[in-house]
Amino acid sequence: MAKVLSIEIGSTLTEIVEMDYKVRNPRIYKSLMLSTPEGVMDDGMLYGFENYAQALSKMLKAKGFKAKRAIFSVSSNRIASREVEIPFLKENQIRDFVLANASDYFPVNIADYSISYTVLEKLQNEEGAKALRVNALAMPSEMLESYKEFAKAAGLELEAIDYDGNSLYQAVKKECSVGSQIVIKIDEKSSIVTVMKDGVQSLTRTVPYGIGEAVDTIIYSHIYSDNTTYSEAIGFLRGMKCVNPSFDMEAYRQAKAQERMRLLEQAKAAEEGESGDGEAVDNPDGAGTGTDVGTGDYFGFGSSDEQKGVDDGTTGSDVSASGDFGSQQSLTQSAGESTASMQQEAAVLPLEEEEEELSPQMKELRENVTFSFENLVSGLSTVLDLYYSRTKGQKVDRVVITGIGGTIQGMDDLIANTLDVPAKQIETLEGVQLGKVFKNGVFGEYIGCIGATISPVNFLVTEKKAKSSGTDIVAIGRLVLIGCVGLSAVLLAVSLPPYISAGNTNKSLRSQLQSVVSIIPIYQKYTLSKQAYEFVNEAYRLKDEPTAHIVEFLEEMEEKMPADILVQNISSDNTSVSITMTVGTKEEAADVYEQLCMFESVDSVVIDRISDDTSDEGQGHVTFTAVCVYAERSEEDTLDTAETQNDTEDIIPEGNESDNAGQESTGDDSSAASNGATGDEDVSGAGTTGDESPDVSGEEETDSENGASEDGNADDGSTEDAGSNSSEAVG
Repeated sequence: MAKVLSIEIGSTLTEIVEMDYKVRNPRIYKSLMLSTPEGVMDDGMLYGFENYAQALSKMLKAKGFKAKRAIFSVSSNRIASREVEIPFLKENQIRDFVLANASDYFPVNIADYSISYTVLEKLQNEEGAKALRVNALAMPSEMLESYKEFAKAAGLELEAIDYDGNSLYQAVKKECSVGSQIVIKIDEKSSIVTVMKDGVQSLTRTVPYGIGEAVDTIIYSHIYSDNTTYSEAIGFLRGMKCVNPSFDMEAYRQAKAQERMRLLEQAKAAEEGESGDGEAVDNPDGAGTGTDVGTGDYFGFGSSDEQKGVDDGTTGSDVSASGDFGSQQSLTQSAGESTASMQQEAAVLPLEEEEEELSPQMKELRENVTFSFENLVSGLSTVLDLYYSRTKGQKVDRVVITGIGGTIQGMDDLIANTLDVPAKQIETLEGVQLGKVFKNGVFGEYIGCIGATISPVNFLVTEKKAKSSGTDIVAIGRLVLIGCVGLSAVLLAVSLPPYISAGNTNKSLRSQLQSVVSIIPIYQKYTLSKQAYEFVNEAYRLKDEPTAHIVEFLEEMEEKMPADILVQNISSDNTSVSITMTVGTKEEAADVYEQLCMFESVDSVVIDRISDDTSDEGQGHVTFTAVCVYAERSEEDTLDTAETQNDTEDIIPEGNESDNAGQESTGDDSSAASNGATGDEDVSGAGTTGDESPDVSGEEETDSENGASEDGNADDGSTEDAGSNSSEAVG
């Protein structure tokens, strides 16, 4: 792709590079650093930038920058990030998945944020199931809009917006592809700490401290000038060694003295033929001793002779390993060279650390500048402890220092001696052609700009899709508009006559409706009446279910069954009756069964269940349930029932009579449908005698459902049970 401008606007400085965009080995063509006006940048947000944007545009033109597309790398505490594990998905499906679950990742109103992500690692468990570890990011929409407006004011086309943490990771992931390493990017007011293991980002944290306090110390000391600017103070920190190698210099000097004594003993032992270089082989990088032995070349740093040695503040000789990373050949060669160099070092170094003559003012300045980094180094130590707790104490191979603070003299020694981990300023970037722009190897302040062009997270992905087809969308939109207008004209011409005809028909129907509108209440009353009639008809149909079977059955029971039978339950339908009885013995139960089989109203009898609670002495009872299927009724009984139903339908309840009141009958005659008994005749079938019923007005008689006259008295309770289920009889 073409060149782009990669811009990182800090609180005090703005870095810009012009380089290739999204290519395998991008090349850097130009770089520019200028001061950021006060008040323009506040924790990633841009304010009052109109004049600054115009000045930046003029500066880019004056310096020969040709690219018009811009990428911004943003550092802000307001950008939320969260590492999550998601199912293994295709690349074009990850964004939709992250967007769908963003509300679970961030406890904020997602509508006010732009969501993006970066894939950190592909995972696979012991069962072979795959997953992805991604870093989900959320940038406030108002912050995004501020960069859009800034690009527009500067005459630039906004290509992408990246997160500073991702920019750092993309820049160094190839350079730090081996071992466990900590990369710290020190900016003006904050620092980003990233822990990488074999090129994979394991942990990222932001430390709210940078070089700001150190720069202020230089400015207020007036050692450079009475009116020292921010840029001049940074240049002084780069050119002069203003940082001590330790916060506790007394303890540091004692440790160095002990180290030199050890080197003298090793050199003496080597002269006598003893194996005095064994420790150098076991500890080739000088970890824990305060002296880096071959650190630069051991990790692939340094392309020239003066870059291969690591200066720890002493005047020691260059001791560096060579060959491939961690190879046995390099270690063996390093061991051989170390013996000779240690002997030389022991001869030239005094017991106390060699220091140039410094004025009291300069010594005080060094101490003040050193302690201005105490919070920064403490924050770095906290991240290191967190990494150790997660990895069960796995050793960190080195600390890589970059950013604008990475170029300060003595910073690497201070971090190395405090954390007891080798530290080195980054001087090369694998996969990036630094070219003539950074031929001196000092590019740390631009590392965020460089990484943003490799693979930005791009919070503008939705808008960018629309831009990528902007010209085509306009052309297609015009064609669609013309087509829609023409199609509308055709549809109007075709549909107008039917529309007019339909309107006329509607008017005609409305006039007809007015003429018959008076029948609407009549129709509504008819509908309600019909519904009421159907309801009543259904009620009468349900009321007239035949019940003669149960009446005949109960009459036979009163007539033929022994008096000592205890009837517990009777349930009947139109086809059968189930009766539960209790007798004294099984023999009595058998007699009852035989009697039931002889009933004329029963076609068949089945004993459903029987239980015997009789003791050995013969005391107890037998309970059983008999299911009796009714016999088919005769034609005469059917006709009588039909006539009874017809007579019932002719009777209409009037006045305040209840629905369950007895039916009126004319004359003096009344009949019981189930047994034909009248007035004072015996109707129980079991010796029940009824008295003559009293004279009632109109000579009404009670509903024949009771199977006897109103004043009839039954000899036992069975007659009343039978009467409750008998059929109606109308005189």
